[in-house]
Amino acid sequence: MDFKTNIEQINQAWLEKRVSLSKEDVAFIANKSTLRGKMLGFMTASYYKRSNLIKQSEIFYAYVFKEWTNNVGGPDPQHPTWMLFSPSRTFDEHPEKLKEIAEGLEQLEVDKGSDKNLKKLYNLINEPLSDTSYFEVPEPYNHGELIYLSIVYVIAALMPRFHLGLNLIMANRSISKEVLYFPSNYWPVEYAEEYTESVIKL
Repeated sequence: MDFKTNIEQINQAWLEKRVSLSKEDVAFIANKSTLRGKMLGFMTASYYKRSNLIKQSEIFYAYVFKEWTNNVGGPDPQHPTWMLFSPSRTFDEHPEKLKEIAEGLEQLEVDKGSDKNLKKLYNLINEPLSDTSYFEVPEPYNHGELIYLSIVYVIAALMPRFHLGLNLIMANRSISKEVLYFPSNYWPVEYAEEYTESVIKL
C-alpha cells in the first residue's frame, strides 16, 4: 500500500465531507446518538469540544498496540485501547516506525532509579484503568520524533471490525486533547477491504 497517498486521499475526502455533516452525523461520530453514549464522559471538557473537533479534525495514522476489556460474555460495545501517533506527516509515508516504537515500549522496564517520565509511561501502559491523551513519549523510546501516547475508547458501532495494528484517527490538538477513531463507514472501499481482511502490512 502507498500509505502516503492513501492518507492524503482520505484527508481530502474528509475535508470535503465534514462541511456537510448533519447534526445526526456529528452525534453518531461523537457517540452521542445513544443514551449510553451521551452519558459517557459528559462531565469532561472534551465531551463538549467533541463536535468542533469532528468538524475541524485531520486524519492521521495511529498504531494501536493494546486493548483491554473485562467483558467475558461477548463483544464489548466500547473499551479502551492504547495507541501511538504523531502530528508529523513523516509518518504518513512510514507508519511502520510507530510499530517499532510500540514494540520498544512493550519491553519497557523501570526501577527505582528510572526517570519519573519513564515511570509514568510504564504505569500508563501497564495499568488497565489508566487514562491519558497526548502523553509525549520520552527519549530514548521516541526514536528522536514527537510521538504521543493516547488511551482512546473504541466504539463498536463506529468500528465494527476493529483490530489492533494500524488504524485511522481524528485529531486536532488546537481544538481538543481528545482523540477519536475515524469511523469505518467513511473509509475508502479499498482501504476498508484491506483493513477488514488484515492484509495491511507494516
